[in-house]
Amino acid sequence: MIVFEEKWLEGLRKKYPVISRYTAPFIAKLAFDPVLLDQRNKIEEWFKSLPDNVKPDICQRLRSEVSQQHFGAYYEILLYQFLRSLGYSADLHPELNGFQPDLLIMAEDLSNPIIVEVATIFDDPHWQKEERKFNLILDELSKINHYFLINVVIVTLPLLIGHCELEFSRFY
Repeated sequence: MIVFEEKWLEGLRKKYPVISRYTAPFIAKLAFDPVLLDQRNKIEEWFKSLPDNVKPDICQRLRSEVSQQHFGAYYEILLYQFLRSLGYSADLHPELNGFQPDLLIMAEDLSNPIIVEVATIFDDPHWQKEERKFNLILDELSKINHYFLINVVIVTLPLLIGHCELEFSRFY
């Protein structure tokens, strides 16, 4: 089993014949951008070293068009590899009394095992909806041939705990 399997890539190519940096999911850019070849190779290398029992889930999530799923799986395997390189024993998705954390870290110099849950920021459905709208606007703006600096600012409803406003700017 490999992550960037040709059959899967063919389906992704058909679904996203044009890779817009704003409207195509991150996985499409990762799968096809020549600049990201080293990153694809690193993911495949990490994936090969995973236990067989977690490969189907990790592969599905790495291929996900939902960035939160992709990045969650990516950071799980990154952290798994990093901790193992430091000499820790790391188990991916261990079964612990009906609970299945992302990682269980153990070592002789640890008095207790460490349970790790990997989470991405902005999993909020409202945030995702707003980000999709913003990206559609940016995609349309990027099609205009112009010689001007365009600054797009969107102030959204507070999304984080407490009262705050988030501001996004992208320049062309």
